[in-house]
Amino acid sequence: MIKFTMAEDKQDLDDMPVCGYCGIEEVYMKDCDCSEEVMTYFDFKEKMVEETMGNKDEYDLILDGSRCWSSLK
Repeated sequence: MIKFTMAEDKQDLDDMPVCGYCGIEEVYMKDCDCSEEVMTYFDFKEKMVEETMGNKDEYDLILDGSRCWSSLK
């Protein structure tokens, strides 16, 4: 049995491909209609920091999926 550490799990998450607009993980399964570009989750988080200009509430809402849900309407 392989046991992963939290650092390894975090690295795997950061390398996961997501939609560059909403961050949805199912970008390759055509579950995202708003996909501008595919990027890693780490790059997506960095992009959101820049877009929200440090507004933690807005940043948290986006990472919690607010953009994704609005795109599914």
